Amino acid sequence: MLIASARPRPGPTGEPSGDLLPSMNWGQLETLMIDMTTGVTQKTMVRHLLQDVRQSASQVPAETTLREVLIIAAAVGAGARNREVEPC
Repeated sequence: MLIASARPRPGPTGEPSGDLLPSMNWGQLETLMIDMTTGVTQKTMVRHLLQDVRQSASQVPAETTLREVLIIAAAVGAGARNREVEPC
C-alpha cells in the first residue's frame, strides 16, 4: 500500500505550519483505531492493515505512512456510518 509523498500544504493562515503532531506509539494507535471499529471483522481488518503499514514505515517517507493511517481511519469511520453494528 504505497502512496506518493505529500507536498507541504498551507496551514489555516495560508503558510505551512511547523507544528509537530503529538507522538504516539503503534500500540496506542492500534488501540485508538480498534476503538473506532464496530465489530469483530473491522477489528481484524484494522489490525492487519496497521501491521502492514508498520512493517513498511521504515522504508517509505513519513508522509506516506501518515496518509495510509488516515486512509484506514477514514475507511473505518465510513464503515461505522454505513453498516449495522456487529456483535463483538
